[in-house]
Amino acid sequence: MIDKDPINKANESYFRKKRIIPLHLDKDKRILTVVMEDPTDGEAIGDLQKMFGAAIEPAICPSGEIELVLEQIFDVWFGSH
Repeated sequence: MIDKDPINKANESYFRKKRIIPLHLDKDKRILTVVMEDPTDGEAIGDLQKMFGAAIEPAICPSGEIELVLEQIFDVWFGSH
């Protein structure tokens, strides 16, 4: 399940470019779980830490699947384009 709260604070173009999906923000522990094409991308992880003020717990996901989910999130849920 994807938590819509972090998505609401998202920069759509950044997430599409970096192929990152924020899944869940544990507000008590300040940990954001994300899936990303490259979980070793230190620059992206640093950006996310600043963006959300939380530690980042990355998980890997194939690029094609990330693209499909990003389309679902931004085009269907939020009506972007």
